[in-house]
Amino acid sequence: MMLMLSGIGPAERLREVGLPVRADLPVGKNLLDHPEGGVVYRTTRPIHQPEKSYRDAVLLANAPGSTSALPDPMMWFFSGHVEELTARNGREPRPTPEGLTTFSPESDATRPRSVGEVTLRSAEPADSPRTDPRYSTDPEGFDERMMPGGLELARRVAEESALASWVDDGIAPGREAQDDEELPRYARTTSYTAYHPAGTCRTGAPDDARTFVDPQLRVHGTRRLRVADASVFPTLPAVNPNITCMMVGERCADLIRNRQGAREEGAR
Repeated sequence: MMLMLSGIGPAERLREVGLPVRADLPVGKNLLDHPEGGVVYRTTRPIHQPEKSYRDAVLLANAPGSTSALPDPMMWFFSGHVEELTARNGREPRPTPEGLTTFSPESDATRPRSVGEVTLRSAEPADSPRTDPRYSTDPEGFDERMMPGGLELARRVAEESALASWVDDGIAPGREAQDDEELPRYARTTSYTAYHPAGTCRTGAPDDARTFVDPQLRVHGTRRLRVADASVFPTLPAVNPNITCMMVGERCADLIRNRQGAREEGAR
């Protein structure tokens, strides 16, 4: 957003909001993210959820129809009250009925193929940008098949494993969501972000119109401007991108330091 407000971005949109164009580049394109969703069950007895054990259990699996040896959904588990579940899902917290505790197997898409976009609403810095993740819109329909497959796997884990004795009844999506239409509809309407957005300042060769920075992290067509965060990822790692972001920052520091060192050496 800062780049676009500075006049660096898609020229047509910048002009639409009244900003001068300094560089016509695809800022905001190629938005990548890990969508996730889950099924929620009422438990047969109270569950204590210490924060230190949050997401300790993780399961990797393949989605139906996958041809890859790499896992598609990643599952993790937590228990909690309804207000915790709704707040963590980025929604307005709802009060928990007295005495109710819940358990939720969650499914993350580790290698989604859908691509979204971020655009400016206006030239005002206080206006949040428009963010359209476009989950489950890839032309091949891979994500649309994978997300319901992950939820179906979550159901099986909860209802057919050692966890079954803890499960009382399904709250969401409910046992009525069984057919090939209901579960995909539930997945589409309840999927939310894993807060791993990336890719909107894609790295690549200057002659590639899809890219924004070169392999030295320098913004095409500018001087003394680099980008060093998850936005430079051409593709999204299959796991939490935190350590990859740290690596990009370290690499950028090395590039700047080495360039400055070369200048000083040449001046001697």
